Amino acid sequence: MRSALPEGSVLYSNEPVPKRASILLENITKWGYPDCYVTNNYPRDYVRSGMKFDLILCDVPCSGEGMFRKDPQTIGEWSPQNVEKCWRLQRDIVSDAWACLNDGGLLIYSTCTFNTKENEENVRWILETFDAQLLPIDTEAAWGITGSLLPGFHGPVYRFIPGITRSEGLFMAVLRKGGKTHPQPLPVKEGRKFHKGESGIHKLRVLTPLLYREGTGVGRVSLSYQQAISYLQRQALRLPPDTPLGLVQVCYQGHPLGMVKNLGTRANNLYPKEWAIKSTHVPLEAPELK
Repeated sequence: MRSALPEGSVLYSNEPVPKRASILLENITKWGYPDCYVTNNYPRDYVRSGMKFDLILCDVPCSGEGMFRKDPQTIGEWSPQNVEKCWRLQRDIVSDAWACLNDGGLLIYSTCTFNTKENEENVRWILETFDAQLLPIDTEAAWGITGSLLPGFHGPVYRFIPGITRSEGLFMAVLRKGGKTHPQPLPVKEGRKFHKGESGIHKLRVLTPLLYREGTGVGRVSLSYQQAISYLQRQALRLPPDTPLGLVQVCYQGHPLGMVKNLGTRANNLYPKEWAIKSTHVPLEAPELK
């Protein structure tokens, strides 16, 4: 989604489960875009923060029917009771997300399941509960997307069924919030810190890895290709003698890789252990960067 957003956009990615949030942080960090932040909160915490957004993707927890082909274990976890639990939880999440959406903003609702209770019936509930408009999306017939399966509901929704579309199972719909559009100013940054004003960011648990820290007292060193690979493998580095002591940002061809702590006689590698390259099949020569 970040790669499709306009330049200058700020993206917050949230996951309430700590272990999953850690994986999300790794993926977002490695993707390399600026102004991307990962939070470990519940949707209601965003409501309390007072923050507003122009676009919200609600990829809600679901019964996972679209994963049956990919992961047989999900079949054993499915039950009618879980479907009932999921559609209720999904509505709670959407209610919180809707409160954080600017007037005129877009909500993308998605699941990886097929039943209408978690899909079309929830979309219909959104239309009946909020000032919302269901938007059509340009698609091609060759993609094999299936429309609404709920009798009497003919709004533009999109179901991707394995074997019909070239994908795993997915359902999605796009809705626009009514009302006058009043764009909210984006949070102002100074380094990695936010002004604690109307942004409300200080009310959220923001996960920030010690990878791209910049500011007073932080040195910066360029690495060769082999040194960069060694760093990403979490091996020790030898830095130039004139490298400042303390935290140092290491870079490859101008791209930040992470941090080391230079002690003079050695540099402690601060790249997260769980992120380190484990494969021994590393190219001997540097690939061309464009």
